[in-house]
Amino acid sequence: MSRKVVPIKKIIVGVSGGVDSSVALILLKQQGWQPIAVTLRLPIWKNKCNALCENVCCTKKARVRSKKLCKKLNIPYFVIDARRDFNKKVVDYFIAEYKAGRTPNPCIVCNRELKFKYLFDFAKKHKINFVATGHYAKTKNGQFYLARDRTKDQTYSLGFLKKQWLKNIVFPLANLTKKEIYEIAKKNGFNFYETIKQSQDFCFVSGKALPEFLKTTIGNRTGLFKTLGDETIGKHNSTFLFTVGQRKGINLLHPANGGAGGPWYVVNIDAKKNIVYVSRNPKDSLSKTMQIKNPNWLVDIRFPLRAKVKIRSTHQPALATISKQGRRYIVVFDKKQRAITPGQFAVFYKNKQVLGAARIV
Repeated sequence: MSRKVVPIKKIIVGVSGGVDSSVALILLKQQGWQPIAVTLRLPIWKNKCNALCENVCCTKKARVRSKKLCKKLNIPYFVIDARRDFNKKVVDYFIAEYKAGRTPNPCIVCNRELKFKYLFDFAKKHKINFVATGHYAKTKNGQFYLARDRTKDQTYSLGFLKKQWLKNIVFPLANLTKKEIYEIAKKNGFNFYETIKQSQDFCFVSGKALPEFLKTTIGNRTGLFKTLGDETIGKHNSTFLFTVGQRKGINLLHPANGGAGGPWYVVNIDAKKNIVYVSRNPKDSLSKTMQIKNPNWLVDIRFPLRAKVKIRSTHQPALATISKQGRRYIVVFDKKQRAITPGQFAVFYKNKQVLGAARIV
C-alpha cells in the first residue's frame, strides 16, 4: 500500500527583525508550512538628527536578529536590496505630497508599491504561491477582514493592496493578541523582544527629524497665516510644516505678547499661494463631506454604498454614504468628522470586512 504524498507548502515570509514577523515565522513552521524568510533592505535618511528605533526593518541589527532566528528554526533567509525602488516609489511620493500641501501616508503606498510587490515577485521567481507577513489582519477565501485584536489591527495600512493578492496572502497573527504574541516568542526562547521599543514612525525618517528632512529636500518658503475671513495674522516658514487639524507648533502668539490670540487650529492649506488658514474655533476643522480619488475596491461595489469609513490610522470608523458622480466619488458622513486631510487615505468597512481604500483629495 503506497503512502499518500503530502505536498510541501512553501511560503515566502516578510520578516523585519521584530516580534510580530518572527512569531509569524514560528507559527507557520509549526503549522506545517515550509517558510522562506525575506527581509527587504530599505534606506534610512542619513542625518544625525534622525534617531530611529532599533527594530525598524532597514537596520543592520534587525537583519542580524532575523538571520539568527532563521538559523535556529532552520529556515532559508534572504535579504533583498530595495533601497533604490524605495527612494523612487515611496520617498519621492512622500516629498511630492508635502510640496503639494497634502499629508502623505507612506506606509500604505509602501505596502502596495514595494513590500508586498517584492514579496510576490520573489515568490513568483521561485514558483511559490503564498506570501505571509506579521501584520494583524485576516484573509479568507480572497476576502479581507479585521484582525481579532482591534487595538493592533492593521487593515487600514493594508487596504490599498491589490485585490488579486488576497487569495495568496496568509496572516498568521490574525486571531492572536499582542500579549499572546509575546508569550509565544518567550515560549520559543526569544524573550529579547521585550526590550526592543516598537517603532511608530515612517521607517525612513523619524517624526522628530521630519521637519529638518523636509527643509533639506524642499527648502523653506515663507508664507502667510490667514483666518477664514482672509485676514493675515502672521507668517510661517513653510506649508509642509503643517497638516489639517494641527494645533501644536503654530507660532502665533497671545495678544499680551504682541501677537494674535489662540489657540489656533489649521483648517486648510493652499500650497500654491503658500497660505496656511487657521481658526480659533476647533469646529471649523469639522466636515461631513469629502472626495476620494482612484478607489481600490476589494469587493464588487454598488452605489450608493453605506459603509464605515476610517480617515486615518487612529480614527474611529464613522458611518457614511459613498456615491459616484461621473468620475468623482463623494463621501458624506452621517456626522461631521474632524480634520479630513487631503493626501491621507480612507478605508471602507462593512461589519468586519474591508471593502477597499482610496486617497482623500
